[in-house]
Amino acid sequence: DFITSLAFIPSTVYFKNSSVGVDSLKSVTVITQDSGFADFLSSALYLTDIDNGLRIVNSMDFELEVIWVTNDDEVIYTSGLKAGEDFILY
Repeated sequence: DFITSLAFIPSTVYFKNSSVGVDSLKSVTVITQDSGFADFLSSALYLTDIDNGLRIVNSMDFELEVIWVTNDDEVIYTSGLKAGEDFILY
């Protein structure tokens, strides 16, 4: 069985001592067997750009899939998932 964790932060997150905000994502969903790690990683991936997030996820050596949804409604997901088979967007 797999556990999913969704990071959905409705307000903009700003980095300390910076005017740069993290507001390009609507959500990050992590699918893995460890719910605590899924929760941690979904929050961490929400705070980084998708390219770095993919590098982080691809460097891990256990079963893990991620779905990012941008504010422009673009859906980006890891290579182990197939839209329409493994998940359905509403």
